[in-house]
Amino acid sequence: MNLFKRVFGDREPPPTLDDSTFGRIVFLRRDACWENTTFSFWGASDVQLLVDGGPDGPTEAQRFAFAELRDSRDALLPRCLDALSTLRSKMAMPEGELVVRGLTIPSLEPSSDGQLWTLWFDCVGEDHFWFGVQSDDEWKTIYPFADD
Repeated sequence: MNLFKRVFGDREPPPTLDDSTFGRIVFLRRDACWENTTFSFWGASDVQLLVDGGPDGPTEAQRFAFAELRDSRDALLPRCLDALSTLRSKMAMPEGELVVRGLTIPSLEPSSDGQLWTLWFDCVGEDHFWFGVQSDDEWKTIYPFADD
């Protein structure tokens, strides 16, 4: 028997679903979430979508909450960009157009971390910083952040 197989065993490919809302998603066992790296959201393509959850796939609650978020673009996107603009001005961060690059949909379980949404942005022409906003109260409050 091959030493590699004895040590690591036969690796099964990760579960994959063709989801009606999230497209072709792959389950990341280590992170306990579903991923689509070519998702389209709010006019941006190649958005990394992460949907927290178990191997059974996204829940109807997550699909419903996502649909509400998707449909709130006209009201919510300007609030997110304003919050990030304020953050960047206070921290002498680079200016430039912000483009959506990632979205994490929480499990929506009653735990405190089960409610935290994250929306990631990339600053066009800036490779050092990532920007984002988080909300744990259905986007009533937006918390901007920068990461390097």
